[in-house]
Amino acid sequence: MPGNSNQLPGKDKSLPIPIPSVDSLDNTKNPPSSDSIPSSNNTSSTPSKRPLIGLSLQHKISQPMSPLSLSASKYSVIDEHPPGQFLDKDEGKNGADDDDVDRLTIKNDADSSSTATDLTSSSPATEKAIASLAPMLESFAPKTSAEESKDGISNNLGDSSNYLSPNENQNALTADNLTTNEASLKAKSNSRANSLSSITTFTPDNGYNSLSKLHKTISNSSNTSRKSISIHKEPEGPALPKIGKIGVCAMDAKVMSKPCRRILNRLIENGEFETIIFGDKVILDESIENWPTCDFLVSFFSTGFPLDKAISYVNYRKPYIINDLVLQKCLWDRRLVLSILNHANVPTPQRLEISRDGGPHLDNQLWDKLKEVGMTEHQLHKLTNQLEPNWEMLDDDTLCVEGEIMKKPFVEKPVDGEDHNVYIYYPKSTGGGGRRLFRKIGNKSSEFDPELTTPRTEGSFIYEKFMDTDNFEDVKAYTVGPNFCHAETRKSPVVDGIVRRNTHGKEIRFITELSEHETTMAQNVSKIFKQTICGFDLLRVNGESYVIDVNGFSFVKDNNEYYDSCASILRNLFIEAKKSRDLLKTKIPRLSQLLHKSQFEEKEQKWVFKGLVSVIRHADRTPKQKFKYSFRSPLFISLLKGHKEEVIIRAVPDLQVVLETVKIAYEKELEDLKKLKQLRGALEKKMNFPGTKIQLKPALNKENPEVVEKVQLILKWGGEPTHSAKHQASDVGEQLRQNIKLLNRNALQDVKVFTSSERRVITSAQLSTMALLGLEKEHETLPDDFLIIRKDLLDDSNAAKDLMDKVKKKLKPLLRQGAEAPPQFTWPPKMPEPFVVIKRVCELMNFHQQIMQYNFDKYDVEEFQKSWCCGEDPMLFKERWDKLFQEFTTVEKTHPSKISELYDTMKYDALHNRQFLQRVFSFDPNDEALISKLSETCGNTINSSGLVSEYPINILAMNNFKIPNESTTTSGNNSSTHSGSNSTNNLASITSSSTPISAGSLGWVLKDATSTINDSSSNNDSNTHKKTSSSKNSSNNPFDHPTFARLRELYRLSKVLFDFICPQEYGIKDEEKLDIGLLTSLPLAKQILSDIQDMKKHDTAAVVNYFTKESHIYTLLNVIYESQIPMKIARNALPELDYLSQIVFELYESGDANSPTGKKHSIRLSLSPGCHTQDPLDVQLDDDHYIGCIPRISLTRHLDMDLVTQRLKSRFTRVSLPKKFTPVNISSPLATGI
Repeated sequence: MPGNSNQLPGKDKSLPIPIPSVDSLDNTKNPPSSDSIPSSNNTSSTPSKRPLIGLSLQHKISQPMSPLSLSASKYSVIDEHPPGQFLDKDEGKNGADDDDVDRLTIKNDADSSSTATDLTSSSPATEKAIASLAPMLESFAPKTSAEESKDGISNNLGDSSNYLSPNENQNALTADNLTTNEASLKAKSNSRANSLSSITTFTPDNGYNSLSKLHKTISNSSNTSRKSISIHKEPEGPALPKIGKIGVCAMDAKVMSKPCRRILNRLIENGEFETIIFGDKVILDESIENWPTCDFLVSFFSTGFPLDKAISYVNYRKPYIINDLVLQKCLWDRRLVLSILNHANVPTPQRLEISRDGGPHLDNQLWDKLKEVGMTEHQLHKLTNQLEPNWEMLDDDTLCVEGEIMKKPFVEKPVDGEDHNVYIYYPKSTGGGGRRLFRKIGNKSSEFDPELTTPRTEGSFIYEKFMDTDNFEDVKAYTVGPNFCHAETRKSPVVDGIVRRNTHGKEIRFITELSEHETTMAQNVSKIFKQTICGFDLLRVNGESYVIDVNGFSFVKDNNEYYDSCASILRNLFIEAKKSRDLLKTKIPRLSQLLHKSQFEEKEQKWVFKGLVSVIRHADRTPKQKFKYSFRSPLFISLLKGHKEEVIIRAVPDLQVVLETVKIAYEKELEDLKKLKQLRGALEKKMNFPGTKIQLKPALNKENPEVVEKVQLILKWGGEPTHSAKHQASDVGEQLRQNIKLLNRNALQDVKVFTSSERRVITSAQLSTMALLGLEKEHETLPDDFLIIRKDLLDDSNAAKDLMDKVKKKLKPLLRQGAEAPPQFTWPPKMPEPFVVIKRVCELMNFHQQIMQYNFDKYDVEEFQKSWCCGEDPMLFKERWDKLFQEFTTVEKTHPSKISELYDTMKYDALHNRQFLQRVFSFDPNDEALISKLSETCGNTINSSGLVSEYPINILAMNNFKIPNESTTTSGNNSSTHSGSNSTNNLASITSSSTPISAGSLGWVLKDATSTINDSSSNNDSNTHKKTSSSKNSSNNPFDHPTFARLRELYRLSKVLFDFICPQEYGIKDEEKLDIGLLTSLPLAKQILSDIQDMKKHDTAAVVNYFTKESHIYTLLNVIYESQIPMKIARNALPELDYLSQIVFELYESGDANSPTGKKHSIRLSLSPGCHTQDPLDVQLDDDHYIGCIPRISLTRHLDMDLVTQRLKSRFTRVSLPKKFTPVNISSPLATGI
């Protein structure tokens, strides 16, 4: 063929690829046509037979197929099911057996007379096309799904730096240059795609390295897989002499926080100390006599913690304590805190008090402790016996209490230390109104209220003079004993109420040095409250410093130097305490020790961590994209290489063959030229992207199944791990490692990891497991045969397809005008009906389409963003968005399936292409040409206010994923009652609802949208005495500018639709949720129970991790909720389950004389929402574009193991799984964000 004969006329690679219409992609409509392919019910495979393509050609092509043997493959798969069951995702029908792979023969008329359709009517153009393609087909090697399964994965996961630009020139593959180009193409393929025997992981020094093999076991049972290799790296160097046991008595959520884990693991890493985590089960359910003994105790109050019970334990066992527990009760009352600070000569702001409850309440223990620190009986009596003072507002700005006057601005604080609803009242001269401060919820810590003018009249309050702090900053200080204090500054919440967070979800802070005077203040705070580890807040005003609050036990976050210092100081304290305790033991006679047995006896931990089973979603990925085409031409049918089942094409040389086929078909005009041009453009741009593949699905003749009538060609790209995925997956593995080292480090000796067959899932499993086992990515790999692909457990099947199709049909009508959301959707009561919301989304999409097109036409968009971390460019960005714009033209044309695609794309670009996103959707309000265009095409959208002023926010996410704990301790535990009521009141004040008893009753609430930069500016300027341009620094987020108000609205409304519509794909009614859940995740649920039983039978602890995709997370969770297991959180109160979300079964064991086995077991279920942020536009990004993983929250209390297993098993018989499962992507179309 001539060298240029295949070039499309006038091809401009810079133009976006045209998008096919919905109808042209729909293969479910009407009879067969040239644009649609009928689905075939024939999924059986006849051994030693292939479909025959009869052609009027004089030569015959025979190409032997060489399937890889199972023994030769580095990756292997467990298929514990009948042939054809649980194959790869949406990659075709039943796999072929090894014996079923023979030669492809393209017959002539005589050869095919008995078994194939006579195609003598083929045109001469078709015959010439087939002849020109024949030499290339000899080296062309597509794979069936079964062959892919044996390989596990068929090519490499390239580094983002290896993405080719779509404009990079590729040598065209033709019949003429096939031989000369074959070697270079294979070399290029090998640089981007691994051999068939390994996957890769990224390292900073050398990109992606080969990783270890995947393991095939011989049984579904965990018993056999226990024989698999396990690793646990012990610290290098000799173990030091053991000093003693550190008991940690606090709620699990606090103990397992990253700072606490980091410090404790530093203490135990050399073997000097042993940690005993008491755990919620022991703390809440066991008497103190059954609590384990220890030499040193780390204990502190938090929501739900029975402080009085812990105090009784300290009095009973007398361990060395680093923080006095009785004095922690002081922190519950701000009046008491300030009085103690004043007694210790620590400066505090000027204040007035209005007590309506008689003053602070002190029990006898606290009374005695306060006397120990130097407070007199008279002081304490006066403090605790207060009458409500005479007070009045002399005018709008002046408060008078018992003759003492305070003028606005002043701060009103509830006396309850757990109530963070603090108000600031501003003087009339600067605009009046007030600002409501509250515990950080999402990305807000305060909001301005112009109607807030009058002090509250119910409850007791402290009024402090408002101070304009230096640089509008607060100081957070953290002591570790009297001689060490770490301090950080943060933006004051009174500025604009916007919390700036880093990619780990933590508030952005900056280290600051304390002055000599402030250092003395820190010493006094630590000493007077007898808190070795203690946090407090101070303000710097005109060179003076004032302490405004003492927080008690708290750690610095994400600071390794602090962790090192803290661990070192605690180690020294423990060594000195051990010397004193040992001396006491030697001096006290043995008889006396027996009389004081409670102090000297040794008691082991009653409930021991036995293991956990986790189901984990994969890490961050690029958006998934695809095009579908149907072809009848024998030219395309020949690409099947004789197979009559689906084949998959991944290797770049093979994709080049498909590209050449398209060129030939275009030149000979064998198919629709528009489709061929589009397919060619897409292939040229994307064939070198990691993960790009083509699926060829044959449609067989119903009367003669040996004849292929059509072939459906599906081009897919995207869905690959991003560069941030390696950080996310490694971090999750590392966090789990840190947890297990504290709970029972022996569990790391028996780790089993299973994964689905998808590339992004395997990569997440690989990276996470490396970190879990403490392996260094740069120098070490997992042992051979460690990861196990379990397609039968973790890949999708078609078992639930019919039921899910019925559910999907119910979703579309919900977008029609007048349709009300069913109650199961928990649609917000003040939110307009779904039709109105989706209509507004369509308007906003049209608006932003016009802006994007205008900016592409007017500006050099290549300058908008120099670096593209995931291998895209401006044209590919535009291509993705143009597809979405076409999907959201009108409500009638919008399908619910596209909601998650829109939301997924917006999150992705906010994190990975934020600079381009900002530039391409920005506009100048003074650009008359653009404004005129927007007015013509978008109506009044540019001048419209938002659809709503309040958006639904998940209450758990708002409250930093903390839930109030119902009191479960014995009566008389005042501390538990106190914490429960305060926490509940805080949540109630946030939600403006009646007092809830658990997170399950909260669900979702409406909150105001984040203020724009203008709002923040006006509030700040009018509410401070400093009339400066400081408001310019109050928000450095460009998306807070008013011109991005509609983009923010689009983000928020897409989130609304995603949260309340898309998860319903897995069932609207409860019975649908259960049935779809069982049909999808029943094999996995059964295996989890088998794993738990296996852990129960063995003496050692173990860890089992299952890595999968979103569909299995949601469906397994639905099975759990529908099993009537007592849950702490209602299902409709759960937040979005993002990348690396986890469902965890924790198993604990205790001795039990009444049990036949002498043991009893408990299970606790927990959930992590994964790497999620409420608003990705507000996250401060680093170069890794990393979003940290949210710690797990408990779904249940500790429950009897038999109760949990019986409740789950009671649902298993509800459905019958088919004998053969056809693979299908059940997450498409509604939940594509996986």
